Amino acid sequence: IKLMMDLPLSSLRGLGGKLGEELRHATGLRVESPCKELLRFSTGELQGILGDKAGLFVWRACRGIDMDEVKAGSMRPKQYMSFKSFQPPISSHDELLRWITGLSRELVDRLHSDSGSRMPRSLVVHHRGALDEDHRHNWVKGRTSYLTKTISRTCNFPQGSISAASTVAAVKKVLVERVPVLFPCSRLAIGATDFEEVPSGPKLCNFFGLKVISGQTSKAEESDTKQQGNLDAQDSKADGTREFECLTSSLSVHQNSACPTLQDASIEAAAPSAPS
Repeated sequence: IKLMMDLPLSSLRGLGGKLGEELRHATGLRVESPCKELLRFSTGELQGILGDKAGLFVWRACRGIDMDEVKAGSMRPKQYMSFKSFQPPISSHDELLRWITGLSRELVDRLHSDSGSRMPRSLVVHHRGALDEDHRHNWVKGRTSYLTKTISRTCNFPQGSISAASTVAAVKKVLVERVPVLFPCSRLAIGATDFEEVPSGPKLCNFFGLKVISGQTSKAEESDTKQQGNLDAQDSKADGTREFECLTSSLSVHQNSACPTLQDASIEAAAPSAPS
């Protein structure tokens, strides 16, 4: 508790939004008020002000108590962010493009250093214009809700391999199409979030390719045996070959784009052997 005594209320998780405003309005505390001023309220008093669940949460929070379960694997970053604040603000396209490129490269480097078993689905772009007159004063006082507003936009993360070039193109598109006023720009941030696991193991096309080629080889060997044992098997084999080619052709239609070598292998295996 001693560690929490002088910590401002604005630093407590969950008290930066509506819950924090409701608490300050009911207790007369300010954003910069230390936690020790909140410690004088009992659990019952806080629950009477905020409700049972929220009151208990605030009572625990100002004492440094967190009852959330720690889950295995939850320490992996949920978001990667690269940002830069500009003072004075930048006001030219060339300078903005230079920072977009630099921040994109930094973000891509961080993504490459990740475990490699997941990919981001969302790209986040934050843009802040000219600073309000009282921005610095509010920042010093910890009044984060009164700082200059930032425009945040989200789009799909570029598909394919992660690269700085595709990230730069996506960020430029978001800024041009979805940010009303680009200049002046006092802060720019680019982030990747909403991660999903990438499936591991052999590709589906490789699995089917192996099975089909194996089946074709067995078919060809069986045809050779029949042909050697009976000269009349020519007609039977031709019928079987046509039927097999139809099956192979049907399968190739579905898999030709994913496995280009499948069709060539099926034609070679299905061709009738010369009579002995």
